[in-house]
Amino acid sequence: MQSCFLGVDIGTTAMKILAVGQDGNTIGLYREDTPKKIIEGITFLDLKRIYEFFLKIYAKTRNSYKILGVSCASISESVIPIRNSKALTDPIIWYEDCTLAYKNSYGEKAEALSGYGVSGFENEHIFSLYKILWTQDQIKPQTVDFWIPVSSYIPFMMTGRAVWDITQGCRSYMMNVHTRSWNKELIDFFILSGNLGELKYMSSLIGYTQDGVPFFSSGHDHMTGLFGVCRIIGTDKIIYDSMGTASSIAGLFNKNGSDQDTSRPFMGKSGNIGAAFKDSQYYAENSIRFYGKFLEYLMKLVCRDIKPKDFEKINREIESLHEVRESCIFLTGGDPIAGKKNNFFNIMDACDNITAPLLIQSGYIYLSLISKKIAEAVNSFLPMDSLYYASGGNTNNKVLMQYKASLLQKEIITTDIREGTALGAVVSAAAGSGFDNTLRCISDKVKKEVIKPDPKISVQIKKAEERILRRYSEIISGNFF
Repeated sequence: MQSCFLGVDIGTTAMKILAVGQDGNTIGLYREDTPKKIIEGITFLDLKRIYEFFLKIYAKTRNSYKILGVSCASISESVIPIRNSKALTDPIIWYEDCTLAYKNSYGEKAEALSGYGVSGFENEHIFSLYKILWTQDQIKPQTVDFWIPVSSYIPFMMTGRAVWDITQGCRSYMMNVHTRSWNKELIDFFILSGNLGELKYMSSLIGYTQDGVPFFSSGHDHMTGLFGVCRIIGTDKIIYDSMGTASSIAGLFNKNGSDQDTSRPFMGKSGNIGAAFKDSQYYAENSIRFYGKFLEYLMKLVCRDIKPKDFEKINREIESLHEVRESCIFLTGGDPIAGKKNNFFNIMDACDNITAPLLIQSGYIYLSLISKKIAEAVNSFLPMDSLYYASGGNTNNKVLMQYKASLLQKEIITTDIREGTALGAVVSAAAGSGFDNTLRCISDKVKKEVIKPDPKISVQIKKAEERILRRYSEIISGNFF
């Protein structure tokens, strides 16, 4: 019987399971919309349906292959209360605002105990700490045995072990990124009901199923993708651009070899420093919370569907413009220009003759500009010759990718496997199992594509960047926020 590895990615929009053989060949990629349910206006992940989808693919794979290892990654921040080996409730999704009141009430004390110098993150209501406090109030008087992130749910159900990947611990606001341990002072202050479980590095063994299948740790979806890329390419000198519903741009560095200040945010009031994949290794990262979702908003605004063929059609219209120029500017919540105070999606300075292709083109310019701003900040931690690697469904958008490469003035490497997180989870399972030959086979068989800067586009988009930044400067200096 042939052997394989399974990598699971539970994303905001979709859940993917990638099966890769011991020989590095892709056996199958299975996808389903991430199951959710809305209760009283709050969005929850549907754990029962998530687990059922996994079990269906797991059983299907086991009928034909020996499974050598499984690893699960997911969105971050969402957290699950476990009692008597079962989930007490479904978790609220990461972006929900119902935890704002808890951040307002307890945020000052939490920040005193777990500020940037400890957590590597600015204090936000989306973190697991505030979700735990909110959830505790909903499930009283029930007690909790364990709190685990979404990426740990399937491994827990299969092995009975409650483990947090360290990259998920970073998103909790309850972990010290320097000691790689739980922040006991904070946890004791909030008297959290239940154990948080073990912290483990990515690709560490979690445990075995009753019939001997090993499960290995994966965590934060974007960081799992970064782990996979580094192992496949064979170098840590990578800027990793993970483009999904949200986007994350990250790079790895060793604190002992860096003179960077990790006691405060490296992009004004933003930029995260997290614990990475081994002792003394860190990641520098910042996110664009609305990326793929931002493009969906724009397409729907001009009454276009969001299927690949619809993006291909509007891209042909954009290319027929023969000019790269902004027709409006954007401010979206959480981006490093607008800041976290701007929680809305705003279109500003729109020209009076704006059309659908002009609006979408402006969106591409905006995303390219924000990506460049983050990439330059992240790159300050890394060697200047670091490779730029991108994954996610948006890598299929050739016009967007050309704009990004041209503004960055860097070659962007992509692969034919767009599901970077699922592939990273496969790599985590193979690495944890010690199958280095499988990693070499994956590296050999993954087809790589290089998007090069276009000289004409570079000149035009650079001028657009200069105009937009001047306009942002005017808005900020005018106390717009």
